[in-house]
Amino acid sequence: MWRHLDTCQFKTFLHARVLRVECPEHGVLQVKVPWVEAKGRFTLLMERLIIDVLRECATVAGACRLMRISRDEAWNWSSPDFVENRRERIEGQEHFSLGLTLLPTCHAAPPTV
Repeated sequence: MWRHLDTCQFKTFLHARVLRVECPEHGVLQVKVPWVEAKGRFTLLMERLIIDVLRECATVAGACRLMRISRDEAWNWSSPDFVENRRERIEGQEHFSLGLTLLPTCHAAPPTV
């Protein structure tokens, strides 16, 4: 489950079952999904908005109130190195399709569920 951009002023969460594949070399792995970084709790679009709000607000507390996130959640985005790394990753992403057919990244063999 990932926090996404708010919809009509309601918090929006994206729920999805991520495909797991079995790789002879690496074992069972989850397929990478295009809307989130590995082990992320927010979608890339939400991360981008949080970064922009943190940069424009005078205080982190004010940004947290606007985005309805905790100070702990905002802590990572306060680091300039983290922000630049994420912005580069997110910059070219204008939209994400949830109806993608994803292939395993480990090997070209068909997925085993």
